[in-house]
Amino acid sequence: MTVGFIPTIGTRSSRRRHGDGRMRAGIAAACGLLAAAIVAGAPSARAQSDNPAGMDAIAAAVRVHGYACEHPKSAARDAGQSSPGEEAWIITCENGRYRVKFMGDTGSRVEPLE
Repeated sequence: MTVGFIPTIGTRSSRRRHGDGRMRAGIAAACGLLAAAIVAGAPSARAQSDNPAGMDAIAAAVRVHGYACEHPKSAARDAGQSSPGEEAWIITCENGRYRVKFMGDTGSRVEPLE
């Protein structure tokens, strides 16, 4: 009688090599949130002050970078800072204003404004 190979998942040695997955899951969640913000709100949705879904996506990108943007009030495209492949937006939240620049596949950059 021949016994076939039985693969094991999550053995002790694989956890040592690859970690227990918590850090990887956290990074994946942050990347997923950022991707959702880019896809849902940036160039394709053209967030305006009358587009709350786009505003929420831009506010989510602000929060991913560690800034508080609890209640977004308005968002407008910043034509002067936008270029092909890079969309810039000015978002006004209850606690401040931010310039959010979506840079294609590389993510976004957030700059607090006065």
